[in-house]
Amino acid sequence: MTKPREAVFAGVALLVGLSRVDAAFYLTGRDLVDGLDAARLRRMLRTYVQNTFVYHRQYIYDVLMHQYTDWERTVADAESRRNSLVELLADGMYVAPGVELAQRHASLGASATYMYLLDYPSRITGKYQLLSRSEFDVSPFLAAQRS
Repeated sequence: MTKPREAVFAGVALLVGLSRVDAAFYLTGRDLVDGLDAARLRRMLRTYVQNTFVYHRQYIYDVLMHQYTDWERTVADAESRRNSLVELLADGMYVAPGVELAQRHASLGASATYMYLLDYPSRITGKYQLLSRSEFDVSPFLAAQRS
C-alpha cells in the first residue's frame, strides 16, 4: 500500500524539464563571457565535490575532471573549460535528480510522466552563446506543444 504522500504524488501528471545550461548562474558574468582558466576550473570542481560527496572525494574529482574534459580539442581554452564545468554542474545538480524524480514517479504508475531536454541552438555565436542560452525562457515552447 502506498503512503498518502506517494498517492498524491502518483496521482498527478509530472513534467520534468531540463537544459544543458541550467547551472550557468553559478558562474559570474565575467566567467560566462571570458571563460575559465584552469586554476579556477579546478577550484570550482573541487568545491563542488567537497560539498556534494562524503567518501572517495579525490577519486570522484579525478573521474569528473576526466569525463568532462573536451578531448576533441587539442588545446583546452577558457570557453571549453567553462562549457565543461557548466555541463558537469547541470548534470550533477539538475539532470541526475530530475531523472531520478521522473523514474520514481513513473514507477508508481498511476499517471503520466513527461520529460524534456531543451537544447535550443542559439543564433548568437562566440563568447556570448552560453550566456544567451542560459537566460532562455521555455514557456513559448511548452505553450506551443499543447494539443
